Amino acid sequence: MRGRRRIGRIAGASAVAVCALLVGLIGADTSGATAVTQESGIDCTDTSQPVGPLLALAQATVFDNHRDATGYQRLTVKRPGRPDLELGPEGWIYPADNSIQHNDNALEDGKIVAKIEIGPDPGGDQGYAKLSLPPGTSYVAICRTGPGNSPRYTALIIPEDLSQGLRTHRVRWHRAHPKGRAHARARWQYDPTDDKACMTCSRTGWCELY
Repeated sequence: MRGRRRIGRIAGASAVAVCALLVGLIGADTSGATAVTQESGIDCTDTSQPVGPLLALAQATVFDNHRDATGYQRLTVKRPGRPDLELGPEGWIYPADNSIQHNDNALEDGKIVAKIEIGPDPGGDQGYAKLSLPPGTSYVAICRTGPGNSPRYTALIIPEDLSQGLRTHRVRWHRAHPKGRAHARARWQYDPTDDKACMTCSRTGWCELY
């Protein structure tokens, strides 16, 4: 267990550092791909809506898979009856190319901002429950809700496995101030009670699933 704690501390230091880079969002545009423009809105609060159209929209979105834009981490989990964090599934996260183009008001219509892949959990759990992520590939849409002066943000998780169904998750929005030519980024952030997912969601902000 001492080794696992050491892994956690090392992963935590590096993950927090790289996730903090989202605040700056500085860097050359390395995507080289044309992003799909999302014309229709998304309701992130309705988990009973048909999954098919949302999945088609998500799969048509261009995601940046360059190393400096994406995140990989062996995620940590707190298992029932266990005193310490343990290594869980591998996780990959990719930002949507066009998420850096959204203004904050555009999020009122809901936007696809990231793709997340969750590998098998050596402990036998399915997916990554802390962030409402099923096993395999899922897409993350972010919606801005609530009054204008005190907005709230909600994530809608759209699984490729239709049997998993839609699910919502809580979001924190953080202000960022990009300079020059910026590109979207996505990172995992280590947390003492499991990990968080960070992603660009607009020109002036990034979103954190926690």
